[in-house]
Amino acid sequence: MLHIKKQRTDPEVVTKVAEIKSTSAWKNTSVGETEKIRDFFEQLPKDKIRIHLLQEQHYLCAYCMKRIQDDPLETTIEHWFPLDKDKDKALDYKNMLPKAIQR
Repeated sequence: MLHIKKQRTDPEVVTKVAEIKSTSAWKNTSVGETEKIRDFFEQLPKDKIRIHLLQEQHYLCAYCMKRIQDDPLETTIEHWFPLDKDKDKALDYKNMLPKAIQR
């Protein structure tokens, strides 16, 4: 597995996470409500997150070391710590990594 040195989170992502966490919908969502938590995650600027994650990992999948591209059809954003276990980590950039989509 690839060792990843995490960089600073993009300010746009930080702002969006703070916006989401300030809502009553977020505050009323419990751990284990995976679909709701995923809906919040989907509100993040995924294109921006993906390119930053790819740059950190030198465009390599942390699992298989396969070269990956900035293409949402080829690369997914995965959570190291599952989003159904800790809702705050679902939006934490440091808990995200890009992964090659296996076909």
